[in-house]
Amino acid sequence: MKNYHLLRKIFIIFFSFLSIFFSQIFNVSFCCLQSKKIETFAYETQKILYAKVGDNCAIYKTQDISSSNILFYVPNTYFVSIISKINDEIYKVQYSSFTGYAAANTFEIVSFIPSTPYLSNITFDINEFAGTQIWSRADSNSNILSTISAGTKKIEYIASTVGEIPIGGNSNLWYFARYTPASNVTSLYEGYIYSEATQNLSHIPSNLEIENQDIIEEQSNSIPINEPIKIILIVLISTPFVILFLISIIKAVFEARKRKLEIKETQNEIEEKIPKSFIRKRKTPSPKNIDDEYEVVFPDYNYVDDDDLL
Repeated sequence: MKNYHLLRKIFIIFFSFLSIFFSQIFNVSFCCLQSKKIETFAYETQKILYAKVGDNCAIYKTQDISSSNILFYVPNTYFVSIISKINDEIYKVQYSSFTGYAAANTFEIVSFIPSTPYLSNITFDINEFAGTQIWSRADSNSNILSTISAGTKKIEYIASTVGEIPIGGNSNLWYFARYTPASNVTSLYEGYIYSEATQNLSHIPSNLEIENQDIIEEQSNSIPINEPIKIILIVLISTPFVILFLISIIKAVFEARKRKLEIKETQNEIEEKIPKSFIRKRKTPSPKNIDDEYEVVFPDYNYVDDDDLL
């Protein structure tokens, strides 16, 4: 009975420890797995894949990749998100809120999620000495979307492109911009403004992202453990408990056999000393002492009192 309780305690301690150990190991592994699969989750669940653009990555309005069909050029070092592959040369892409097409040789698909894929918070002002217009194309002969007063400030810059050189101009550079007139804040115009009519363009920084910050933070909070090391740790930690558990089982078996032999020998000694007719099993043997399983029973004799014979 004592061996049974001891064995049970060892068994409970052993598996309790293993459960705690495995939970910690799997927790660390899960954290590592999460950090490694953030990108996969984003790609598979949200269907977002990014590509870093190089020089002269143009967004085209249609699949016709010709200079007359360019919407604008994506700022160098920034990213487009891949919507679909049209063929080996053309992909459907998105830059900010604008969807179009891009040549495959002008960008490189990356294996991470950039934290700032698109250029933002870049503005410019209109020259003080003359107003200008925002056009439907990078051409002063196209439709005028709105007139912009001289000195207008903080027009949102989105990207640049090349177009026609207006009369009196020297450059073919145009800004693709977003403009809301102060007189009508509910109106929003997206079009082209000739660069020589502007001033004070904000500095456009390069995007130097090479790895997603969220992924780096996630990985820094976890301890990477590869499979061979994990298996070795599990074996080393669990081996002493397994050995102790097996020793306890073997010891309990041997003690049970020894006890059984002692009981058998005791029974044999009793049987040798007392005639079998005088031995019988107790109806309620003592549970604590197996030797009390048998009792000696003396026969009853019917005798006659001598006085009764007189």
